[in-house]
This record gives sequence, structure tokens and C-alpha cells, in this order.
Amino acid sequence: MQPSDLVAFVDVDDTLVRQTGTKRIPMVAVVEHVRRLHQAGVTLYCWSAGGAEYSRLTTRELGIES
Repeated sequence: MQPSDLVAFVDVDDTLVRQTGTKRIPMVAVVEHVRRLHQAGVTLYCWSAGGAEYSRLTTRELGIES
């Protein structure tokens, strides 16, 4: 199996970011891991119970939208 055959789903809250009150804290190690997966050719989907636009906004803020 090649990385391009793999699909990963990544949740936003408590995976890519943690929230304390109104402050959102990026989970840097996880964001870097997602970048490495993308570079390896893994198909990635980001999702959240907060909805598609919230997921899109978060990935844009973290620089991993692509």
C-alpha cells in the first residue's frame, strides 16, 4: 500500500486546535504531522461538528488549507 492509497480524516477541535475560553491554541505537532501526510500523498479531509466553513477557516488560519 502506498501513501497515495491512504485517506485520513482530521477533526478540528482538540486535534488541530485547543480552545481555552476565547483563545484558540494550535496543536503545532499535529499540524506538522498533517503537513507531512499531505506531502507524502495521503488524501486528507478536515471536518468538525462546527461545520464545513469552520473547518475551512481553521485550516486557512493554520496554513494547511490545501
